[in-house]
Amino acid sequence: MLGIKQVSVVVNKMDLVGYDEKVYDEIAKEYGEFLEKIDVEAMSFIPVSGFCGDNVAVKSANMPWYEGCTVMEQLDSFKSVAASGNRPFRMPVQGVYKFTRSGDDRRIIAGMLLKR
Repeated sequence: MLGIKQVSVVVNKMDLVGYDEKVYDEIAKEYGEFLEKIDVEAMSFIPVSGFCGDNVAVKSANMPWYEGCTVMEQLDSFKSVAASGNRPFRMPVQGVYKFTRSGDDRRIIAGMLLKR
């Protein structure tokens, strides 16, 4: 999966379900099963309310049943990988443009190159 080795799932909008632990458990179970099918293991599942800021930077008093880390703590725990100059070229693609007038079947790939 694009070389991504560290994954955490953020379950948002917990405020809209009354911070219900059962709703969170069902979502985490369902996504865990999906990730298992595509051979991805999540490091954590974090219930949040992005609107209210619950479990984003500070532990939420609205979810005392959740004992894991906040989103910021999880991001801080991800391990950095040293950049290697000996890798294949990669570029985030922002758009693909085609010009079909006059039978032209070429594509123009647009993106941004970042200097590291």
